[in-house]
This record gives sequence, C-alpha cells and structure tokens, in this order.
Amino acid sequence: METALARRVRELGYVLDRTLMDNPRKGQITALMTASDSRRVVVKWVVNPGTGAACGLLKEIRFYRSAGRSHCAVPIHVEDDLLVLAYVDSVPLRRWLRTYLDAHPDDLVAPDFAAVMDRYGDLLEEWYGQVPFVFSADTRTSLAAMMNRLMNSGPSDARGGVLERVANRLLSWPARLMLALQTRRWSVTESENAVPVHGDLHLNNLLVAKADSRMLGMLAVDWETVQDGSPLLDLLYSSAMIRALLDGRPRHLDCLDEAVSRLADRWTPGQKHLFDFYSESFALAVSINRRFLHRVSGRTIAGRMALFPWRFARRRISPR
Repeated sequence: METALARRVRELGYVLDRTLMDNPRKGQITALMTASDSRRVVVKWVVNPGTGAACGLLKEIRFYRSAGRSHCAVPIHVEDDLLVLAYVDSVPLRRWLRTYLDAHPDDLVAPDFAAVMDRYGDLLEEWYGQVPFVFSADTRTSLAAMMNRLMNSGPSDARGGVLERVANRLLSWPARLMLALQTRRWSVTESENAVPVHGDLHLNNLLVAKADSRMLGMLAVDWETVQDGSPLLDLLYSSAMIRALLDGRPRHLDCLDEAVSRLADRWTPGQKHLFDFYSESFALAVSINRRFLHRVSGRTIAGRMALFPWRFARRRISPR
C-alpha cells in the first residue's frame, strides 16, 4: 500500500517521508510528505473506497471540499479519494495539558495556560457563536452515546476481553438510565438548525499549534466523524475531558469556564441549566471510568459489581 501511495503522490510532486498510519481494515493510509518547495504536508489516502470503514475519511474529504472551517488544517489538494493538508508543528491538547500540569503542581494559573484556554474559547466562538441553541431528539440520543463512550472507553475496553467489555456496559447502565429519565423533562427543539459538528472532539483531536516555541492557536483534526448536529456535542465532549484533567484546581477550572461562557452567555437560563446538567453528568462518566471501571483489580463481573459506586452515581446525577 505504501508503494502505491508513493507512486500516487509523486505525480503531485510530493516525496514520501514516513507513513504515520497504514490501516488495512479501514482501507486508508496517512503519511507525512515533503513538497517540491520543501513544505511538509500530511496526505490521507483512501486505498479502498469500497471498504465500509473508509467512509469516515470520505466524509472528511467531502467536509474539506464543501467548505471546511476555521481552526482546521489548511487543505492544499483535495480529490475524491485523496486529501493533502498543510503540516502544522503542534502537540495534542491532552499531552500539552499533562505536561503543563506536571510542571505546575499548584493552582496558580500560568500565562501559557490562560492563552491555551483563550484559544479554545476562540475556536468554540468562531464555530458556534452565531448558531442557535439546538437540543433535538437526535441531540439527546447522541449525548447519551457520548456519555457511554466517556464511561467505557479506555485501555481495558480496548485490550480487555468480551466479558470485561460487557461488564463495563452493564455496570454503566444505571447511570445512563438516570440520565435518560432526567432529560425527558426538557422539551426538544427541531433539528433544522443543526450545523456540521466534529462529533469526536476529544483532546487528541485538538492540537496546540506552535512556532519557535510560541503558541499560535488551536486546530481540530480528523473530521472523519463530521455530522450535522448540535454544538453541544463538541462543547460537552471536549470540555468534560479538560475538566477531568483539571480536577482539584478551581482557578484553572475558572479559565475553562470563561472559555465556555463565550457560548453560554448567549443562552437562556433554562438552556444554561440543561448544559450544566449534562456537564455534571459527563464529569460523572469520566470519574466512574477513571476511578472504578478501569482501575478495579477484580477480574470477575461479581467483583466489579460489588465495587461499583451505585449510591455515588445516583447522588451526582439526581436533579438539583
């Protein structure tokens, strides 16, 4: 596959540096290349468009072809099965935050952290600042799926056996049920105001771009899950993960809240209450994931059930 890609891009004037991902199951390759003018680019190629898993990259190609968006990698060349993006010197936001928190063990907010949260707020505001609040039936379904993903994804879900994955989902069922019951009391809006959203805005898909050790901005990558939906999907998913990393640091959390408020200040009190409810629920999902489902040493379903925080889940998810 790599040789075929090298032949393909040579026609466009690029030279293969190294392959970043070669995934036969998905039928796609991602590679770092150099253009004739010494610029570095990232090439994503759909090797087998007939593969079902390749539809994600095809969706990303259509996204860049139709309009794209600010705070994304700049497309240089787009074909039906090939996407060439400008390479940006950057680090994933998750790694940046972990490095920062290790270097700053106290709760004093450093200027570079405030700058990163400001860029995060810029991204949210430019994408969704003028978009009406959308909470449709589809939004509710998608948010429930995201909560399940936050609660169950991780090392043990990826490497564990079938029994362990089934156990995790059974144990997370009460929290998901309580979430569904509580959100029924909120009326839904029509989904006609839905806009393209990323759909999987975790912290490895947010990049802190830099040059000469200076932080330039924030980019979102891997738009393979792009879909029409509510901005709540991207906002809640990304902010919940940031909030989990900043747990126990109220001043840093205030910076995150300031970034989120760029959108929330435009909402009605009822819409803010709905957002706060989901935000707390997502925080609960991350907490259960980290503290229990993926750190409990018990290997049996019975052992995990004995240690599952039923009362903790019920208390945190109950209405205010």
